[in-house]
Amino acid sequence: MTTYRKVIVTQFDRNFHDALEVVDIPYEAPAANEIRVRNLYAGVNIADLMMVAGRSVANTSPPFDLGVEAAGEVVEVGSEVKQFKPGDQVVTAIYGNGFREYSNLDANLAMLISRATPEVMALALSGVTASIALDIVLKIQSGGQVFLVSNAGGSTGHFAVQLARMQGNRVVGVCAGDKQAAMVRALHCCERVIDLSHEDLDAVLRSEYPSGVQMVYESMGGSVFDICLQHLTPRGRIVSVGSTSDQLAADSPHTLYLYEHLVRKSATLYGFTLADYAQFVRGHFNHLLELYYADKLKSVVDPRAFMGLNSVPDALNYLLEGKNTGKIVVRI
Repeated sequence: MTTYRKVIVTQFDRNFHDALEVVDIPYEAPAANEIRVRNLYAGVNIADLMMVAGRSVANTSPPFDLGVEAAGEVVEVGSEVKQFKPGDQVVTAIYGNGFREYSNLDANLAMLISRATPEVMALALSGVTASIALDIVLKIQSGGQVFLVSNAGGSTGHFAVQLARMQGNRVVGVCAGDKQAAMVRALHCCERVIDLSHEDLDAVLRSEYPSGVQMVYESMGGSVFDICLQHLTPRGRIVSVGSTSDQLAADSPHTLYLYEHLVRKSATLYGFTLADYAQFVRGHFNHLLELYYADKLKSVVDPRAFMGLNSVPDALNYLLEGKNTGKIVVRI
């Protein structure tokens, strides 16, 4: 093998077919501390949307590699690598490492698993994002608090509802469409599932949760974000892990009444980027993996098939539609 293929961003553009290109690059043997992984699966994330649109916190200019988490097989190891051997299965969560056939990476950045599957891969980024945001950022505790999760049927939201319920909280899942609502109900974690295609979020919260919600795990953005702020209780906490609704807008589509809904209520708004909590990733991934293998945590993969690197633009458009049930996966 002399070359392999990967996806690069050639320009900032909300038209993903115009922004992305599949290119051939020369093969390079792994360095002494590296392993070479043949990617089998790659995940699709809000971070990908933000990077292609030029909204990422990472100050990156095109051209650059796209994709974050992947699952695959070790095919070659550097001379100093002792913890892996060819044939081992691993997951990785590194910016620029996802949408490519092969990757050379520091062996310390890979996590050994028994078998590479889309479900296990989803734990490495979407599951870990929910776990760290709830445990370390929100410091979630048991005690029957009302915990709202927007996009509860999405890649990371379906993990958040399960983890919040494990702590004994009253979980409200917000989703869009019958398929998402059915999937969330099947998890048996939410005391209330609000389907935005049939119900008004503000009206439901005013009627059924007049005392407000104590915590929010938010990834929809736009008007949903605003409504969540409005219904926070005094000293309530909200963590934003991304926003699908903002990616098509030239400017942020919502106005935040910060004094009324944060300062006056002593509420707290957290932004969350997983890279800032990298030291916690391995521990939380191993914990989620134990829960998954013990059948205490479900990892849901969307049934729509995206095959090959040329399907990445369509997979990003599918995420942007916000109708996926669980993790969107590209089979490399």
